[in-house]
Amino acid sequence: MDAFALVDYDNLPMAIRNAGLVALAWRIESHVTGIVPTIGDIHIRLYGGWYEVAGLTNSGTILTQEIGRSFPIPITVGGNAARTITCEIGSSLIDSRGEALLFTKRNRRGMRSVLRSQTPRNCISPGTCTINSVVRWSRGSCSFAGCGVATPDAFTYDEQKLTDTLLCADILALARRTPPPPTFVLSNDDDMTPAILLAAKSGAPIFLVRNLANPKFYDGILRQNNVQILTL
Repeated sequence: MDAFALVDYDNLPMAIRNAGLVALAWRIESHVTGIVPTIGDIHIRLYGGWYEVAGLTNSGTILTQEIGRSFPIPITVGGNAARTITCEIGSSLIDSRGEALLFTKRNRRGMRSVLRSQTPRNCISPGTCTINSVVRWSRGSCSFAGCGVATPDAFTYDEQKLTDTLLCADILALARRTPPPPTFVLSNDDDMTPAILLAAKSGAPIFLVRNLANPKFYDGILRQNNVQILTL
């Protein structure tokens, strides 16, 4: 049976991303074979905002080129072919490959959320600190009285769309296969919890691989439903 590794790519630490996809693949292979030594091929899918209106983003292009150079990776054991590691960017549902989900990176005007301020203990100039100005901008306007500039006129930010929901949909799609394959979800994001929990409740073998070993709020309910939590 093959295994799948679903990677919330931008959630990975910068050091792991900078090390390259081959190094990441070997980390994943070590986890997978440590749990299922006789596993078949390992299929890695990378989730992120890979497409703008005009096509692949710069990061999507770089990753696609790296995948083309480095994958598939054949693995031999005792001189015999044991398995192959494949890699792809997630640009469609895993069970509906013909329908690409594009425009997953979008530029928005304004600021992403309303902020609240607090005075840092190590602030060197509380009387002239710009924190309150930043908070005012996050609430829609300039901090100078009478200025007519609104936040959407002054700031833009990039936003990923469909990334988390695509990953969650693929978790559930794999859990519906007969038999369901071992699925390793690489993410620190609690937004994945409902899909992981539902897949585990259906009897699918689900493994959550985090960047850090720190306990999180939903660990108890995940472990009660046979989700193994590993550290990348």
